[in-house]
Amino acid sequence: MGVRTWQAGPRRVGRCDGQPGIERNPKANMEMELGSEIRSVVVEGSGYDPYLAALAFKRMLPDLKVGVRCREGSSNPIGEVASPFLLRQLIGSFGIREVDLHTFGRPTWCLGFRFLWGARGEFIQSFDTAPFRKIPKSEIEAGFLSATDDQRSFSIGEALIRLKKVLPPGVSGDGITGLQVRPEPFTDLLQRACAAVGVETTPEGEIADGGLLVRTDAAADRDDWIEPKDGTVAWRSVTGLRRRSNERMLPFCTVQAHPSGWSWRMDHDDSMGIGFAYDPECVSDDDAREWLLERLGKPAGELRVTDWHGGRTSNPWKADSVHIGDAAGFVQPLSGMRLSLLVHEVQTMCRFMIETGMRPGEQSRRLYKDVIGRARDEIRDFEALHFRYPDDPDSECWKKVSSTTGLGEHEELLGVFESIGPSAKLVNALPTIPGVVGINSWVATFLGLGVPFRGRGEVSEADRAVWRTSLGELEANARRGADSERALVAARSRKG
Repeated sequence: MGVRTWQAGPRRVGRCDGQPGIERNPKANMEMELGSEIRSVVVEGSGYDPYLAALAFKRMLPDLKVGVRCREGSSNPIGEVASPFLLRQLIGSFGIREVDLHTFGRPTWCLGFRFLWGARGEFIQSFDTAPFRKIPKSEIEAGFLSATDDQRSFSIGEALIRLKKVLPPGVSGDGITGLQVRPEPFTDLLQRACAAVGVETTPEGEIADGGLLVRTDAAADRDDWIEPKDGTVAWRSVTGLRRRSNERMLPFCTVQAHPSGWSWRMDHDDSMGIGFAYDPECVSDDDAREWLLERLGKPAGELRVTDWHGGRTSNPWKADSVHIGDAAGFVQPLSGMRLSLLVHEVQTMCRFMIETGMRPGEQSRRLYKDVIGRARDEIRDFEALHFRYPDDPDSECWKKVSSTTGLGEHEELLGVFESIGPSAKLVNALPTIPGVVGINSWVATFLGLGVPFRGRGEVSEADRAVWRTSLGELEANARRGADSERALVAARSRKG
Protein backbone atom coordinates (compact mmCIF):
# COMPACT_ATOMS: atom_id res chain seq x y z
CA MET A 1 0.00 0.00 0.00
CA GLY A 2 1.42 3.38 -0.96
CA VAL A 3 1.70 6.27 1.45
CA ARG A 4 -1.31 8.57 1.31
CA THR A 5 -2.17 11.79 3.10
CA TRP A 6 -4.94 11.35 5.64
CA GLN A 7 -7.68 13.95 5.67
CA ALA A 8 -10.36 14.04 8.32
CA GLY A 9 -13.81 14.56 6.84
CA PRO A 10 -16.45 16.92 8.20
CA ARG A 11 -17.90 16.16 11.62
CA ARG A 12 -21.62 15.51 11.96
CA VAL A 13 -22.85 14.85 15.47
CA GLY A 14 -25.42 12.05 15.55
CA ARG A 15 -27.74 10.46 18.05
CA CYS A 16 -27.22 6.87 19.10
CA ASP A 17 -30.07 5.83 16.80
CA GLY A 18 -28.18 7.25 13.84
CA GLN A 19 -30.34 10.36 13.38
CA PRO A 20 -28.49 13.67 13.15
CA GLY A 21 -28.64 16.51 15.59
CA ILE A 22 -28.24 16.24 19.36
CA GLU A 23 -29.59 19.45 20.81
CA ARG A 24 -28.43 20.73 24.17
CA ASN A 25 -31.39 20.92 26.54
CA PRO A 26 -31.21 24.31 28.29
CA LYS A 27 -33.13 22.89 31.27
CA ALA A 28 -30.89 19.86 31.64
CA ASN A 29 -28.86 21.26 34.53
CA MET A 30 -32.03 22.00 36.48
CA GLU A 31 -33.49 18.55 35.86
CA MET A 32 -30.48 16.29 36.25
CA GLU A 33 -28.42 15.68 39.35
CA LEU A 34 -24.91 16.95 38.62
CA GLY A 35 -21.57 15.36 39.47
CA SER A 36 -17.91 16.20 39.00
CA GLU A 37 -16.90 17.70 35.67
CA ILE A 38 -15.42 15.29 33.14
CA ARG A 39 -12.46 16.91 31.39
CA SER A 40 -10.80 13.89 29.77
CA VAL A 41 -11.44 10.29 28.75
CA VAL A 42 -8.92 7.45 28.47
CA VAL A 43 -10.10 4.36 26.56
CA GLU A 44 -8.22 1.21 27.54
CA GLY A 45 -8.28 -2.09 25.68
CA SER A 46 -6.78 -4.21 22.92
CA GLY A 47 -7.42 -4.59 19.20
CA TYR A 48 -9.50 -1.99 17.38
CA ASP A 49 -12.21 -1.53 20.02
CA PRO A 50 -10.45 1.24 22.03
CA TYR A 51 -9.74 3.21 18.85
CA LEU A 52 -13.35 2.94 17.69
CA ALA A 53 -14.60 4.10 21.09
CA ALA A 54 -12.06 6.93 21.31
CA LEU A 55 -13.00 8.15 17.83
CA ALA A 56 -16.68 8.14 18.79
CA PHE A 57 -15.94 10.18 21.93
CA LYS A 58 -13.80 12.73 20.10
CA ARG A 59 -16.21 13.22 17.21
CA MET A 60 -19.19 13.74 19.49
CA LEU A 61 -17.31 15.86 22.04
CA PRO A 62 -14.51 17.58 20.07
CA ASP A 63 -13.40 19.74 23.02
CA LEU A 64 -12.91 16.71 25.27
CA LYS A 65 -9.37 15.44 25.75
CA VAL A 66 -9.42 11.78 24.59
CA GLY A 67 -6.63 9.24 24.85
CA VAL A 68 -6.10 5.55 24.07
CA ARG A 69 -4.20 3.13 26.28
CA CYS A 70 -3.62 0.02 24.19
CA ARG A 71 -3.17 -3.33 25.93
CA GLU A 72 -1.48 -6.43 24.58
CA GLY A 73 -3.74 -8.58 22.50
CA SER A 74 -5.72 -8.25 19.30
CA SER A 75 -9.19 -8.57 17.92
CA ASN A 76 -10.24 -12.00 16.67
CA PRO A 77 -8.18 -12.59 13.49
CA ILE A 78 -11.17 -13.80 11.44
CA GLY A 79 -12.83 -10.39 11.78
CA GLU A 80 -16.50 -9.61 12.22
CA VAL A 81 -19.62 -8.11 10.67
CA ALA A 82 -20.26 -4.38 10.89
CA SER A 83 -23.88 -3.34 10.29
CA PRO A 84 -25.08 -0.46 8.06
CA PHE A 85 -25.47 1.56 11.29
CA LEU A 86 -21.74 1.34 11.91
CA LEU A 87 -20.90 2.14 8.29
CA ARG A 88 -23.13 5.21 8.53
CA GLN A 89 -21.34 6.29 11.70
CA LEU A 90 -17.87 5.80 10.22
CA ILE A 91 -18.57 7.88 7.12
CA GLY A 92 -21.13 10.30 8.54
CA SER A 93 -20.67 11.00 12.25
CA PHE A 94 -16.96 10.10 12.46
CA GLY A 95 -15.89 11.88 9.29
CA ILE A 96 -13.99 9.02 7.61
CA ARG A 97 -13.96 9.51 3.87
CA GLU A 98 -15.20 6.58 1.83
CA VAL A 99 -11.97 6.49 -0.17
CA ASP A 100 -9.95 6.18 3.05
CA LEU A 101 -12.27 3.51 4.40
CA HIS A 102 -11.49 1.31 1.41
CA THR A 103 -7.83 2.29 1.00
CA PHE A 104 -6.79 1.73 4.60
CA GLY A 105 -9.59 -0.36 6.15
CA ARG A 106 -9.96 -2.71 3.15
CA PRO A 107 -13.34 -4.14 4.22
CA THR A 108 -15.54 -6.33 2.07
CA TRP A 109 -19.27 -5.84 1.63
CA CYS A 110 -21.87 -7.49 3.83
CA LEU A 111 -25.63 -7.42 3.25
CA GLY A 112 -26.57 -9.61 6.22
CA PHE A 113 -26.64 -13.30 7.05
CA ARG A 114 -27.47 -16.59 5.37
CA PHE A 115 -28.64 -19.06 8.02
CA LEU A 116 -28.54 -22.81 7.44
CA TRP A 117 -30.64 -23.30 10.52
CA GLY A 118 -34.16 -24.00 11.77
CA ALA A 119 -37.20 -25.89 10.50
CA ARG A 120 -36.99 -24.37 7.02
CA GLY A 121 -33.38 -25.47 6.69
CA GLU A 122 -32.30 -22.09 5.33
CA PHE A 123 -33.29 -18.46 5.59
CA ILE A 124 -31.85 -15.07 4.73
CA GLN A 125 -31.59 -12.26 7.27
CA SER A 126 -30.64 -9.08 5.43
CA PHE A 127 -29.99 -5.80 7.17
CA ASP A 128 -32.91 -4.20 5.31
CA THR A 129 -35.44 -6.98 5.95
CA ALA A 130 -39.04 -5.74 5.77
CA PRO A 131 -41.59 -8.43 6.75
CA PHE A 132 -44.38 -5.84 7.05
CA ARG A 133 -43.84 -4.54 3.52
CA LYS A 134 -47.12 -3.88 1.74
CA ILE A 135 -47.38 -5.66 -1.59
CA PRO A 136 -49.11 -3.68 -4.35
CA LYS A 137 -52.60 -4.99 -5.17
CA SER A 138 -52.73 -7.02 -1.93
CA GLU A 139 -53.96 -6.16 1.54
CA ILE A 140 -51.86 -8.90 3.12
CA GLU A 141 -48.47 -8.09 4.64
CA ALA A 142 -45.38 -9.73 3.18
CA GLY A 143 -44.76 -11.86 6.28
CA PHE A 144 -48.08 -13.69 5.92
CA LEU A 145 -47.55 -14.20 2.20
CA SER A 146 -44.03 -15.58 2.71
CA ALA A 147 -45.28 -18.07 5.29
CA THR A 148 -47.36 -19.76 2.59
CA ASP A 149 -44.48 -20.01 0.13
CA ASP A 150 -40.92 -21.27 0.38
CA GLN A 151 -39.81 -18.33 -1.74
CA ARG A 152 -39.29 -15.33 0.48
CA SER A 153 -37.47 -12.09 -0.18
CA PHE A 154 -38.73 -9.14 1.82
CA SER A 155 -36.20 -6.67 0.41
CA ILE A 156 -33.60 -5.96 -2.24
CA GLY A 157 -30.91 -6.97 0.27
CA GLU A 158 -32.35 -10.47 0.63
CA ALA A 159 -32.71 -10.85 -3.12
CA LEU A 160 -29.07 -9.80 -3.60
CA ILE A 161 -27.89 -12.30 -0.99
CA ARG A 162 -29.70 -15.11 -2.78
CA LEU A 163 -27.87 -14.20 -5.99
CA LYS A 164 -24.56 -13.57 -4.15
CA LYS A 165 -24.41 -10.02 -5.49
CA VAL A 166 -24.07 -6.51 -4.07
CA LEU A 167 -25.52 -3.21 -5.20
CA PRO A 168 -23.82 -1.96 -8.36
CA PRO A 169 -21.22 0.84 -8.02
CA GLY A 170 -22.79 4.27 -7.72
CA VAL A 171 -26.05 3.06 -6.12
CA SER A 172 -26.62 4.10 -2.51
CA GLY A 173 -26.52 1.22 -0.06
CA ASP A 174 -27.55 3.22 3.01
CA GLY A 175 -29.42 0.90 5.36
CA ILE A 176 -28.74 -2.06 3.06
CA THR A 177 -24.98 -2.56 3.02
CA GLY A 178 -22.66 -3.21 5.94
CA LEU A 179 -19.08 -4.47 6.08
CA GLN A 180 -16.94 -7.46 6.94
CA VAL A 181 -13.80 -6.13 8.62
CA ARG A 182 -10.39 -7.66 9.33
CA PRO A 183 -8.42 -6.63 12.43
CA GLU A 184 -5.15 -5.36 10.96
CA PRO A 185 -6.42 -2.96 8.28
CA PHE A 186 -9.44 -1.87 10.33
CA THR A 187 -7.19 -1.04 13.28
CA ASP A 188 -4.90 0.92 10.95
CA LEU A 189 -7.86 2.90 9.61
CA LEU A 190 -9.10 3.78 13.09
CA GLN A 191 -5.63 4.71 14.33
CA ARG A 192 -5.26 7.13 11.42
CA ALA A 193 -8.70 8.59 12.06
CA CYS A 194 -7.94 9.02 15.77
CA ALA A 195 -4.63 10.75 15.05
CA ALA A 196 -6.33 13.10 12.60
CA VAL A 197 -8.75 14.42 15.22
CA GLY A 198 -6.27 14.66 18.10
CA VAL A 199 -6.78 11.43 20.04
CA GLU A 200 -3.58 10.86 22.02
CA THR A 201 -1.71 7.73 23.09
CA THR A 202 -1.86 7.63 26.89
CA PRO A 203 0.88 5.88 28.90
CA GLU A 204 0.31 3.73 31.95
CA GLY A 205 -0.42 5.56 35.16
CA GLU A 206 -3.22 7.07 37.16
CA ILE A 207 -6.03 8.91 35.43
CA ALA A 208 -5.81 12.67 35.96
CA ASP A 209 -8.36 14.48 38.11
CA GLY A 210 -11.52 14.95 36.09
CA GLY A 211 -10.70 11.95 33.92
CA LEU A 212 -12.90 8.99 33.00
CA LEU A 213 -11.39 5.53 32.40
CA VAL A 214 -13.32 3.50 29.82
CA ARG A 215 -12.45 -0.21 29.49
CA THR A 216 -13.32 -2.28 26.42
CA ASP A 217 -11.67 -5.68 27.11
CA ALA A 218 -13.48 -8.65 28.65
CA ALA A 219 -13.52 -8.16 32.40
CA ALA A 220 -11.70 -10.62 34.63
CA ASP A 221 -13.58 -9.38 37.70
CA ARG A 222 -17.26 -10.35 37.49
CA ASP A 223 -18.39 -9.57 41.02
CA ASP A 224 -21.26 -7.42 39.71
CA TRP A 225 -22.15 -9.75 36.82
CA ILE A 226 -25.77 -10.63 36.06
CA GLU A 227 -25.78 -14.24 34.92
CA PRO A 228 -28.62 -15.54 32.71
CA LYS A 229 -31.39 -16.98 34.87
CA ASP A 230 -32.22 -19.84 32.52
CA GLY A 231 -28.95 -21.75 32.53
CA THR A 232 -27.91 -20.64 29.05
CA VAL A 233 -24.97 -22.61 27.64
CA ALA A 234 -21.54 -21.07 28.21
CA TRP A 235 -20.35 -21.38 24.62
CA ARG A 236 -16.71 -21.70 23.65
CA SER A 237 -15.37 -20.98 20.18
CA VAL A 238 -12.37 -21.90 18.05
CA THR A 239 -11.59 -19.71 15.05
CA GLY A 240 -9.08 -19.67 12.23
CA LEU A 241 -8.21 -18.18 8.85
CA ARG A 242 -7.18 -19.70 5.56
CA ARG A 243 -5.96 -18.08 2.38
CA ARG A 244 -8.61 -17.53 -0.27
CA SER A 245 -8.26 -19.68 -3.38
CA ASN A 246 -10.68 -19.45 -6.30
CA GLU A 247 -13.89 -19.33 -4.27
CA ARG A 248 -16.37 -16.60 -5.00
CA MET A 249 -16.32 -13.85 -2.37
CA LEU A 250 -19.68 -13.87 -0.58
CA PRO A 251 -21.29 -10.56 0.48
CA PHE A 252 -22.81 -12.05 3.63
CA CYS A 253 -21.90 -14.06 6.72
CA THR A 254 -22.92 -17.72 6.58
CA VAL A 255 -24.14 -19.20 9.88
CA GLN A 256 -24.82 -22.94 10.07
CA ALA A 257 -26.13 -25.24 12.79
CA HIS A 258 -24.40 -28.59 13.31
CA PRO A 259 -25.29 -31.52 15.60
CA SER A 260 -22.58 -30.46 18.06
CA GLY A 261 -22.71 -26.67 17.76
CA TRP A 262 -22.74 -24.00 15.07
CA SER A 263 -20.33 -22.25 12.74
CA TRP A 264 -19.94 -18.95 10.95
CA ARG A 265 -17.92 -17.89 7.92
CA MET A 266 -16.44 -14.48 7.07
CA ASP A 267 -15.28 -13.54 3.56
CA HIS A 268 -12.36 -11.13 3.11
CA ASP A 269 -10.48 -10.11 -0.01
CA ASP A 270 -7.47 -12.37 0.57
CA SER A 271 -8.70 -14.81 3.21
CA MET A 272 -11.68 -16.61 4.68
CA GLY A 273 -12.41 -16.85 8.40
CA ILE A 274 -14.31 -19.73 9.98
CA GLY A 275 -15.44 -20.09 13.56
CA PHE A 276 -17.02 -23.00 15.41
CA ALA A 277 -19.03 -22.47 18.60
CA TYR A 278 -19.62 -25.43 20.89
CA ASP A 279 -20.71 -26.43 24.37
CA PRO A 280 -17.55 -27.67 26.15
CA GLU A 281 -19.70 -30.10 28.13
CA CYS A 282 -20.73 -31.81 24.86
CA VAL A 283 -17.63 -31.36 22.68
CA SER A 284 -13.98 -31.53 23.69
CA ASP A 285 -11.54 -28.80 22.66
CA ASP A 286 -9.56 -31.36 20.62
CA ASP A 287 -12.66 -32.45 18.68
CA ALA A 288 -13.62 -28.84 18.04
CA ARG A 289 -10.15 -28.04 16.71
CA GLU A 290 -10.24 -31.11 14.50
CA TRP A 291 -13.65 -30.07 13.12
CA LEU A 292 -12.28 -26.64 12.22
CA LEU A 293 -9.03 -27.92 10.72
CA GLU A 294 -10.98 -30.23 8.40
CA ARG A 295 -12.63 -27.15 6.90
CA LEU A 296 -9.63 -24.86 6.92
CA GLY A 297 -7.13 -27.29 5.46
CA LYS A 298 -3.90 -25.40 6.01
CA PRO A 299 -4.71 -22.52 8.38
CA ALA A 300 -3.09 -19.13 7.93
CA GLY A 301 -1.86 -18.58 11.47
CA GLU A 302 -2.77 -20.11 14.81
CA LEU A 303 -6.25 -21.10 15.89
CA ARG A 304 -7.82 -19.05 18.68
CA VAL A 305 -9.98 -20.50 21.46
CA THR A 306 -12.30 -18.10 23.30
CA ASP A 307 -14.71 -18.59 26.19
CA TRP A 308 -17.96 -16.72 25.74
CA HIS A 309 -19.05 -15.58 29.16
CA GLY A 310 -22.81 -15.22 29.43
CA GLY A 311 -24.55 -12.39 31.18
CA ARG A 312 -23.51 -8.78 31.55
CA THR A 313 -22.29 -6.32 34.11
CA SER A 314 -25.01 -4.92 36.35
CA ASN A 315 -23.22 -1.61 36.90
CA PRO A 316 -21.30 -0.46 33.82
CA TRP A 317 -20.64 3.13 34.96
CA LYS A 318 -19.10 3.56 38.39
CA ALA A 319 -18.00 7.11 39.22
CA ASP A 320 -14.87 7.58 37.08
CA SER A 321 -14.80 4.09 35.50
CA VAL A 322 -16.97 2.68 32.71
CA HIS A 323 -17.14 -0.78 31.13
CA ILE A 324 -18.25 -0.93 27.49
CA GLY A 325 -17.95 -3.48 24.69
CA ASP A 326 -16.63 -6.86 25.80
CA ALA A 327 -15.93 -5.44 29.25
CA ALA A 328 -19.69 -5.11 29.79
CA GLY A 329 -20.74 -8.41 28.23
CA PHE A 330 -20.17 -10.69 25.26
CA VAL A 331 -22.13 -10.32 22.00
CA GLN A 332 -22.15 -13.38 19.75
CA PRO A 333 -21.25 -13.16 16.05
CA LEU A 334 -24.62 -14.43 14.81
CA SER A 335 -26.23 -11.07 15.62
CA GLY A 336 -23.57 -8.87 13.97
CA MET A 337 -24.25 -6.17 16.58
CA ARG A 338 -21.10 -6.10 18.72
CA LEU A 339 -19.48 -3.04 17.14
CA SER A 340 -22.76 -1.16 16.76
CA LEU A 341 -23.49 -1.74 20.44
CA LEU A 342 -20.07 -0.41 21.44
CA VAL A 343 -20.72 2.82 19.48
CA HIS A 344 -24.25 3.00 20.94
CA GLU A 345 -22.75 2.79 24.44
CA VAL A 346 -20.33 5.65 23.76
CA GLN A 347 -22.97 7.82 22.11
CA THR A 348 -25.42 7.25 24.95
CA MET A 349 -22.73 8.22 27.46
CA CYS A 350 -21.94 11.36 25.47
CA ARG A 351 -25.60 12.34 25.41
CA PHE A 352 -25.69 12.29 29.21
CA MET A 353 -22.50 14.36 29.31
CA ILE A 354 -23.98 16.91 26.89
CA GLU A 355 -27.26 17.09 28.82
CA THR A 356 -25.46 17.79 32.09
CA GLY A 357 -22.82 20.18 30.80
CA MET A 358 -20.10 17.49 31.18
CA ARG A 359 -21.13 16.88 34.80
CA PRO A 360 -23.07 13.59 34.82
CA GLY A 361 -24.04 12.46 38.29
CA GLU A 362 -25.50 9.38 39.89
CA GLN A 363 -28.86 9.88 38.17
CA SER A 364 -27.16 9.92 34.74
CA ARG A 365 -25.25 6.75 35.59
CA ARG A 366 -28.45 4.99 36.68
CA LEU A 367 -30.24 5.99 33.49
CA TYR A 368 -27.26 4.86 31.40
CA LYS A 369 -27.26 1.52 33.23
CA ASP A 370 -30.96 1.07 32.42
CA VAL A 371 -30.67 2.04 28.74
CA ILE A 372 -27.62 -0.12 28.05
CA GLY A 373 -28.86 -2.99 30.22
CA ARG A 374 -32.05 -3.18 28.18
CA ALA A 375 -30.10 -3.05 24.92
CA ARG A 376 -27.79 -5.88 26.00
CA ASP A 377 -30.68 -7.98 27.28
CA GLU A 378 -32.53 -7.60 23.97
CA ILE A 379 -29.49 -8.71 21.97
CA ARG A 380 -28.97 -11.65 24.33
CA ASP A 381 -32.65 -12.68 23.94
CA PHE A 382 -32.39 -12.34 20.15
CA GLU A 383 -29.36 -14.63 20.12
CA ALA A 384 -31.20 -17.10 22.35
CA LEU A 385 -34.12 -17.25 19.91
CA HIS A 386 -31.89 -19.08 17.42
CA PHE A 387 -30.99 -21.68 20.03
CA ARG A 388 -34.64 -22.32 20.87
CA TYR A 389 -35.26 -23.59 17.33
CA PRO A 390 -32.16 -25.50 16.21
CA ASP A 391 -31.66 -27.35 12.93
CA ASP A 392 -31.23 -30.74 14.66
CA PRO A 393 -33.43 -30.74 17.79
CA ASP A 394 -32.74 -34.45 18.42
CA SER A 395 -28.98 -34.13 18.93
CA GLU A 396 -27.83 -34.31 22.55
CA CYS A 397 -26.18 -30.91 22.29
CA TRP A 398 -29.27 -29.13 20.99
CA LYS A 399 -31.63 -30.96 23.34
CA LYS A 400 -29.72 -29.44 26.21
CA VAL A 401 -29.41 -26.00 24.63
CA SER A 402 -33.02 -25.62 23.47
CA SER A 403 -34.46 -26.91 26.75
CA THR A 404 -32.50 -24.47 28.92
CA THR A 405 -32.62 -21.34 26.75
CA GLY A 406 -35.12 -18.64 27.62
CA LEU A 407 -35.93 -15.36 25.88
CA GLY A 408 -36.11 -13.20 28.99
CA GLU A 409 -38.51 -10.28 28.56
CA HIS A 410 -39.09 -11.31 24.94
CA GLU A 411 -40.95 -14.52 25.80
CA GLU A 412 -44.17 -12.50 25.55
CA LEU A 413 -43.22 -11.29 22.06
CA LEU A 414 -42.72 -14.91 20.97
CA GLY A 415 -46.07 -15.88 22.50
CA VAL A 416 -47.92 -13.09 20.72
CA PHE A 417 -46.30 -14.08 17.42
CA GLU A 418 -47.43 -17.68 17.94
CA SER A 419 -50.95 -16.33 18.39
CA ILE A 420 -51.34 -13.66 15.68
CA GLY A 421 -48.42 -14.30 13.30
CA PRO A 422 -46.29 -11.66 11.54
CA SER A 423 -48.61 -8.73 12.11
CA ALA A 424 -47.37 -5.15 12.47
CA LYS A 425 -49.24 -5.12 15.80
CA LEU A 426 -46.36 -7.18 17.24
CA VAL A 427 -44.41 -3.99 17.84
CA ASN A 428 -46.69 -3.37 20.83
CA ALA A 429 -45.35 -6.56 22.45
CA LEU A 430 -41.75 -5.32 22.49
CA PRO A 431 -40.52 -4.59 26.04
CA THR A 432 -38.67 -1.55 24.68
CA ILE A 433 -39.75 0.35 21.56
CA PRO A 434 -38.10 0.45 19.06
CA GLY A 435 -35.28 -1.55 20.68
CA VAL A 436 -31.80 -2.13 19.30
CA VAL A 437 -32.68 -5.26 17.31
CA GLY A 438 -35.94 -3.88 15.97
CA ILE A 439 -39.27 -5.56 15.26
CA ASN A 440 -38.38 -6.25 11.61
CA SER A 441 -35.43 -8.46 12.57
CA TRP A 442 -37.39 -10.22 15.29
CA VAL A 443 -40.27 -11.12 12.97
CA ALA A 444 -38.04 -12.06 10.03
CA THR A 445 -36.18 -14.44 12.34
CA PHE A 446 -39.42 -15.98 13.69
CA LEU A 447 -40.43 -16.67 10.11
CA GLY A 448 -37.01 -17.86 9.02
CA LEU A 449 -36.71 -20.32 11.89
CA GLY A 450 -40.15 -21.69 11.08
CA VAL A 451 -41.77 -20.71 14.38
CA PRO A 452 -45.41 -21.91 14.01
CA PHE A 453 -48.28 -19.46 14.44
CA ARG A 454 -52.06 -19.81 14.48
CA GLY A 455 -53.38 -16.60 12.92
CA ARG A 456 -52.64 -17.47 9.30
CA GLY A 457 -55.99 -16.67 7.70
CA GLU A 458 -56.76 -17.42 4.08
CA VAL A 459 -54.41 -16.43 1.27
CA SER A 460 -56.12 -16.39 -2.11
CA GLU A 461 -54.54 -17.47 -5.36
CA ALA A 462 -54.71 -13.84 -6.48
CA ASP A 463 -52.64 -12.79 -3.46
CA ARG A 464 -50.16 -15.60 -4.11
CA ALA A 465 -49.78 -14.43 -7.70
CA VAL A 466 -49.19 -10.84 -6.58
CA TRP A 467 -46.61 -12.06 -4.07
CA ARG A 468 -44.71 -14.03 -6.68
CA THR A 469 -44.81 -11.09 -9.06
CA SER A 470 -43.26 -8.97 -6.30
CA LEU A 471 -40.55 -11.59 -5.79
CA GLY A 472 -39.85 -11.58 -9.49
CA GLU A 473 -39.44 -7.80 -9.51
CA LEU A 474 -37.02 -7.96 -6.58
CA GLU A 475 -35.00 -10.66 -8.29
CA ALA A 476 -34.91 -8.70 -11.56
CA ASN A 477 -33.55 -5.66 -9.73
CA ALA A 478 -31.04 -7.81 -7.85
CA ARG A 479 -29.74 -9.30 -11.09
CA ARG A 480 -28.49 -5.84 -11.99
CA GLY A 481 -26.16 -6.08 -9.00
CA ALA A 482 -22.43 -6.65 -9.13
CA ASP A 483 -20.12 -9.36 -7.88
CA SER A 484 -18.32 -8.44 -4.65
CA GLU A 485 -14.95 -8.54 -6.38
CA ARG A 486 -15.96 -6.04 -9.08
CA ALA A 487 -17.65 -3.74 -6.59
CA LEU A 488 -14.56 -3.72 -4.35
CA VAL A 489 -12.26 -2.90 -7.27
CA ALA A 490 -14.53 0.05 -8.11
CA ALA A 491 -14.62 1.25 -4.49
CA ARG A 492 -10.86 1.01 -4.03
CA SER A 493 -10.05 2.75 -7.29
CA ARG A 494 -12.02 5.89 -6.52
CA LYS A 495 -10.05 9.09 -6.03
CA GLY A 496 -10.42 11.22 -2.93
